[in-house]
Amino acid sequence: MVVHAVGGWIALPAVLLLGARRGRYARNGQISAHPPSSIPFLALGAWILIVGWFGFNVMSAQRLENISGLVAINSLMAMVGGTVAALAAGRNDPGFVHNGPLAGLVAVCAGSDVMHPLGALVVGAVAGGLFVVMFTLTQNRWKIDDVLGVWPLHGLCGAWGGLAAGIFGSEALGGLGGVAFASQAVMTALGIAVALAGGVLVYGGSSSRWACAWTTRKSSTAPTCRSTASPRRPSASRTGNWQAVVRRPRVQSRCAGQAGRRTSKTSASRREPVAAAMPARVAIGSGRPIASSARKTPQPNSAHMA
Repeated sequence: MVVHAVGGWIALPAVLLLGARRGRYARNGQISAHPPSSIPFLALGAWILIVGWFGFNVMSAQRLENISGLVAINSLMAMVGGTVAALAAGRNDPGFVHNGPLAGLVAVCAGSDVMHPLGALVVGAVAGGLFVVMFTLTQNRWKIDDVLGVWPLHGLCGAWGGLAAGIFGSEALGGLGGVAFASQAVMTALGIAVALAGGVLVYGGSSSRWACAWTTRKSSTAPTCRSTASPRRPSASRTGNWQAVVRRPRVQSRCAGQAGRRTSKTSASRREPVAAAMPARVAIGSGRPIASSARKTPQPNSAHMA
């Protein structure tokens, strides 16, 4: 619960302040679909996490003699429950199918050492359905563009896992006991409050940014909350020549074996001080230096000087 729920609730203020992706929500209420770029890589990443989860849960004991087979079997049962529930609720959507087992594994972390395996199966199934429903609500109705579903997957499913440890860990439901629902509920609420406050302090900064983010989300437009500070100019010690950095035109270049020359469209008044500060460049493959685009200063005639 500490790892997942706290992390998910800390991320929620950041998601709200960042706002939606450009073009995600139109003014007329339409929602632009942004499908995953690669379903195979989505599946690969999800199943790498699933395999590593057993090491994360089982080896939380930190000592070989303290390893519990109950933790491993409960992790497996919760993963199965999350997969089946997400498959049914998500109507075979691959994004939901591969995130369902992760939702189940998130939820079972808090009570994997005290639950009965059937209780872990139920906890994972509830988490898988909860993720599908809440991800759809946040994206379509509340217009919270949480791209990876961090808050529904980790924040909400992690909080559900904290409560489920107090329910299915009791002896009445086949658990090992030693936990109480009241204490689990109080500590889960406290963790959410601390995580939200920390996220607001770290990412929020000022109330004006929150007001801007709320107005932008209600108006269904792209986020316009941007910093008004002037852009930082690089120092002369790092660039050497500020004009050459900002106004550097494309100098004349000649490819080996090519007759044509490309000239810059910049005016001569802007080209002269820049090219004068730039060293001669060498054409690739020819070894000959390319003449600078600056105008040559006329040399005094020796005959007239005499």
